[in-house]
Amino acid sequence: MDVVQRSDFVFVISYITSGLTSFSSPRYSYHCLLNVLGPFVYSHIPIRFVHLNYSTSSSCKPYFNHVKRALWWIFRGLIILVLPFVALIRGSIFWHERYNMEPYLALLGGLLITFVLLLLYVSFVLKKISARSSLRSRMVIVGLVLGSYALYGLFYVSSSNVKSSEIQSEYRSLHPILRLAVSSLIMADPQLMITDANRSQQDYTRWGLPVNSRSLHYRQQSGYVHAMDLRSRDRGSVRNVLVKSYFRLMGFNVLHHSGTAEHLHISLMSHDQPWSK
Repeated sequence: MDVVQRSDFVFVISYITSGLTSFSSPRYSYHCLLNVLGPFVYSHIPIRFVHLNYSTSSSCKPYFNHVKRALWWIFRGLIILVLPFVALIRGSIFWHERYNMEPYLALLGGLLITFVLLLLYVSFVLKKISARSSLRSRMVIVGLVLGSYALYGLFYVSSSNVKSSEIQSEYRSLHPILRLAVSSLIMADPQLMITDANRSQQDYTRWGLPVNSRSLHYRQQSGYVHAMDLRSRDRGSVRNVLVKSYFRLMGFNVLHHSGTAEHLHISLMSHDQPWSK
């Protein structure tokens, strides 16, 4: 194929989308879609310019309204889905950083915020479907679901998500907030792998590296390790960016170490040495 015409490219897209909307005519969807995608296609796809007449008919407005409505519902659904995780992890980090609470007390604070949020979710859904349920039963259901989720994330990690059995045994040495954050991400990214957690000064000597006396891989006064490493090599730049964005959104420090042992260094602020990462 010597030349791929832009008009043909857009027509294929519009023909597919026409089957997903109430507008059965591909030509109708074609002209409407060009008003939105035309400038993008010509500026981002490196194929030869072909003269194209854009439709400016006001009849495209219903089409755009359907698209905007669908995008709004998708966006709102994502916010509703993600918000409980943000409340749980980010809320726990708030209590930890602001008030230097004990690890499990800080986590309990995040769980309480999430509990209230999920209780509102359940109450809203039951109201929409006109179902009756007592407040006590709703609280019991939400509490059981949230408690089961937290216990699973705190005390279990699959062997497929750790580099070795030694790392798996070190999992519980991680700060509870770190454990819950990484277990939540593993649900969305089952191939995520923890490559390092607890360290000692002897480990640096064994690896031929200068000893880092301020490493958050050591146990802190909280009794837990405040840093872990995640594999980033051969996982693709997009996936690594998404993982880094997730942890930064939640409130963790993220460093990308390159080299033969390329990895993402994720750490939680330690009140013993607040400037260490």
